[in-house]
Amino acid sequence: GSAMSLYQVLSGRRALTYAVFASGETKANVELQNYGFEFRYRQRILREWLFIEYLGRVSWPREFLIEERETNLGAGIRLEAYFGPAPESWVR
Repeated sequence: GSAMSLYQVLSGRRALTYAVFASGETKANVELQNYGFEFRYRQRILREWLFIEYLGRVSWPREFLIEERETNLGAGIRLEAYFGPAPESWVR
């Protein structure tokens, strides 16, 4: 699989990610099994180390030669917490 992403910082607390992706298997019946686009909005919430991310995705999967590719829409929400050595500015 391969993906290419473009990151856009909106402020110190918010960012966007745009991505295109493709996945497949060499010498399989269907070599290009999936491809699509993805959009993510990420924002820091409540604390310096806590993030929320909203995801939108569209792809065109295909597993078998007899299948027609159909649009597959996806959406998600993710919470992420940063663990590890924190920068000094976060501790104060």
